[in-house]
Amino acid sequence: MWTDEEGVVHITDNPRRLPPEDDVERIRYQDASDREPVPDTGQGSQPMMETAEEEESVSVQTGTSPDEEARSKELALKLEKAREEYERAKELVERRRRDYSRKSTRHNRDQYKHALEVLAEKRENIRELERQK
Repeated sequence: MWTDEEGVVHITDNPRRLPPEDDVERIRYQDASDREPVPDTGQGSQPMMETAEEEESVSVQTGTSPDEEARSKELALKLEKAREEYERAKELVERRRRDYSRKSTRHNRDQYKHALEVLAEKRENIRELERQK
């Protein structure tokens, strides 16, 4: 990301399009696979990733295939993410409710209603993921 002489901000993921100057801010894109593992606190928490031998022994013990286990782990991650999104949506609903109670304008009412609708969608998404589990 950089700003040119005219004050225009440019963002690119192609290093060849970067200007030769040193004032370029480099931001590394991170997705779920880039996250660092959570350190073990010693309080009975399970490790996030298992070794191949542990995975195989779990597969044998539970009688599930590696594909089913991968699907189960993916579903668990989706459910965790959905719950986090639900919590953020709840916070937004509360902010919108406070705004609407302070100043009863049509705009604040509409934002509050929209936040409630989004919250209901997030709740339904969690229920659907729990049904799949």
